[in-house]
This record gives sequence, C-alpha cells and structure tokens, in this order.
Amino acid sequence: MSKDEGKRRVPIVTVFLPQVNQPTRSRLFLAVTAPQTVKCVLGGQLGYLSRGGFATTVVSSAGPDLFKTAQEQGVAACAVKMAREVAPASDLVSLVRLLLLIRRIRPELTAYGTPKASLLASIAALLCRVPTRIYMVHGLRFQTKTHLSRAVMRLTERITLSASTHAVAASVSVRDALVDGGLVRAEKVTVLGAGALVGVDLERYRTYDQSQTSLLQASLKIPAGARVIGFVGRLVRDKGVPELLDAFLALQRRREDVHLLLVGDFEEGDALTPEVVSAIEGHPQIHHVPCTEDVTPFHFLMDFLVLPTHREGFPTAILEAAAAGKPAVTTTATGAVDAVIHGETGLHVRVGRADELVDAMTVMLDDPARREQMGWLARDRAGREFADIDVWRRILEFYRAVS
Repeated sequence: MSKDEGKRRVPIVTVFLPQVNQPTRSRLFLAVTAPQTVKCVLGGQLGYLSRGGFATTVVSSAGPDLFKTAQEQGVAACAVKMAREVAPASDLVSLVRLLLLIRRIRPELTAYGTPKASLLASIAALLCRVPTRIYMVHGLRFQTKTHLSRAVMRLTERITLSASTHAVAASVSVRDALVDGGLVRAEKVTVLGAGALVGVDLERYRTYDQSQTSLLQASLKIPAGARVIGFVGRLVRDKGVPELLDAFLALQRRREDVHLLLVGDFEEGDALTPEVVSAIEGHPQIHHVPCTEDVTPFHFLMDFLVLPTHREGFPTAILEAAAAGKPAVTTTATGAVDAVIHGETGLHVRVGRADELVDAMTVMLDDPARREQMGWLARDRAGREFADIDVWRRILEFYRAVS
C-alpha cells in the first residue's frame, strides 16, 4: 500500500472529547445503534451521569446528532458504524472496532441499548473483561416477527443477556416477557421504579403557552370545536396504524366532528400498504405532520392520544400526552400495558382490535368529564413517577450500586 493510500484510510472511529474533564469515579461506556437514539433517548441523561461521577463515553453510528448531543452534554463521543439489520460481514467489522475502542478506553462499566449495539457491545465488553455489563432493554423486537426472523432475534436477545452481568427492563411486562420466555433468570433483570428508561420533561409542558394551540389548529385547517384524536410515533404496521385508520373511519361515519392528527414519518421498514398511505393522505379529516423535534404543541391540541401498538418498551408518547393532561387509549401489548392504568389514566384494548378501538374512543368522546379526570390523573402520575430527572437519578443510582 502506498503512502498516499495510507493517508486516505478511514479511521476506526471518529472521536469527540470534551474540553473540560469532570472529577470522576468510574469510566462509563454507553452504546446505541443510531445517533438519533443518542439525542432522543439518552440526551440530558448523558450530562447527568457525567455530573454524577462517571467519565462517560457515548458510542453510535456516525451522525450530527451524536457529536452535537455529546458536545452539549460535555461527554466524549465515538462513532462506530453499525447496521440496524442483520449484516454478518459489516457486524464483524463493527465488533472488532468496538473491541479496539473498549480496550483503549478501559471502562469499568458498559451499558447498551437497541438490539444491534447491545449484541455487539455486550460481546466486545465480555471479551475485554469489563467487570460490569448492563443491557438496557427498551423493548423486544422479536415479539412482532415471525418464523426465521423471530428465531434469529430471540437468539440475539439470549446472547446479549448471557454476555451481560445485569439487565434493566423498561417495564414490568418487558421483564416478565424475558423471564417467562426463558431468555433470562428473574434475578438478573431489574425494573427501576415504575418503569421507563426515558422520562418526560415536565417543565416544558408546564411552561408551554397554550394560547398558541388555536393558531396551530388553524394552520392544520382543523375547525374550531372539532374533537381531535392524536397519534405520535412511527407510521408503521407494528404501531397499529392500520387498525387506527379502520377505527377512525368507522367512528367518523357516526361522528362528523372528529379529526385524526398523526405526528410521525412513514418508514420503509414494516411499511404500511400503499392503500393505507393513500387513505391517510387523501382524507380531509386526517392531518399528517412529519416527525418534529418538539411534539409538545400537538399534545395540547389533541383531546386524547391513541397508541394501538403491537409492542413497546415503555411508550414515551403516552408520558408526553400525560404531561399535557391528556389520557391515552393503548393496547395490552408488552410495554404499553404498563404506561396506562386502565380506567384511571386511560383505557386498554386488545392488540389488533379495531372494534375495541372504536368503543374506547367513543367512551372518550362521549364523556368529557371522565376524559378530563383521566387526563388529570395521568398528569399526576407522570409528575410522581416519570419526570426525566427522576428517571436519570434511578439509572445513576443503579450504575453506582453495581459498579
């Protein structure tokens, strides 16, 4: 290889190091697959862990969200390319790069979330003999897969859990699914507090100027006095969007004042059929807003949230709706069932049942007093159990206890 070729060789990792080093007790290595997860899931938690005594390095695939978030939070960041889906050759390269990186950083504690990063980082940390290896289980993708895909994903979960010294589940139902499915021993899995690995910024909702809601409503061409049913999330099949569409169309035939607000992007993975997409885009009372960084205004616009999901870890959309004082209709799917107390902060329906969605939405629309009471109770629960600072504190205390 020539000298010029050597100069052009792509480095193993791209690194950002903060200018100011905080006094620390242990080196913490955090890995997730995508840079968007660093921003949306880890976010302020990174700075909180750093201030709490951990020299924190966050790792994901390259992207501006990784380095911008790390710089804002004052932690180190390293980019290691990781494919989201199964890619044996690419995965092997990523594993080697993570091995080299962990050997260089020599952390006392590693933590990882999202399936691919967790699989690779857990193996790399085990081979490097990192003493504490924590799998943060945000959800179980295999639950909505079938046949070979399901078997492969279950196997990767088993490998990750076996390579880890501890697991932290996002909810009680996620923990139960792992244990009852024979993937891990009960004593190895912890649920922190009432669940949730991502809290909600309550201050953002407390200080939001609700006088702006009418302007947003007008911009979306939703008539004054209309009832707004909201959905926030990825527009894919396993979020229950087809059932939501069917239920809304059935409901709208009986109630002309209802409108459906969808906040999120269509995605290629687990994509909706062209017929469903066309129905969404062509209906005058369905309002689609692409994914946006701040969903706060949209939660205040809706009367209640509907999340007919097939699987979750612990849905942040329900916590955000609760912070705005809005109840939720969701399913009894893993993760979702923990986010709503049935009859108190919202309603449960069974997965895939559009008829039950119609009934639950009708209850919400026909009984405004009950809907408002559910919203108040949901907000109270969010404040007591799911404030972001409290979620971060529980994670920090757990890291300290096991390291």
